[in-house]
Amino acid sequence: MMALLLSLTLFLQGAALQNDNGTVSGVLKTSGGQPAVGVRVAAMAICRIVEEADGKPIPHGSVTILGRTRTTISIDQDGKFFIPHLLPGSYDLRVEVFEHFTRYETIVIDDQDIHVDLAIRSALATAEEILQTETQQ
Repeated sequence: MMALLLSLTLFLQGAALQNDNGTVSGVLKTSGGQPAVGVRVAAMAICRIVEEADGKPIPHGSVTILGRTRTTISIDQDGKFFIPHLLPGSYDLRVEVFEHFTRYETIVIDDQDIHVDLAIRSALATAEEILQTETQQ
């Protein structure tokens, strides 16, 4: 019963702190009630892959975080991917999408979420490019 009451209390406190944009804000405190010092806050990278030519989202593909350990994340049908729980620092990414050139990008995280659009170029030649090449020969 005590665990249920504690869970309900924490839920209601969290709901009261929630902003309109779906985030929870507040001050981290120690068990003694003092503001926590030196706490490292994890942030999220909210990214979207778009066509270099027209800015339209590119669905499906993968993003790999490069480094000592590698993590691969799928790009969704809207061209978006999310990397949660990032500590402050820089992260090297490799973006791979079918029929597009591979893109390497470094993102820098501080204590805030970041929003990034990554433009990637198609590896397919357009009909216009093919005709221009043929007429130049």
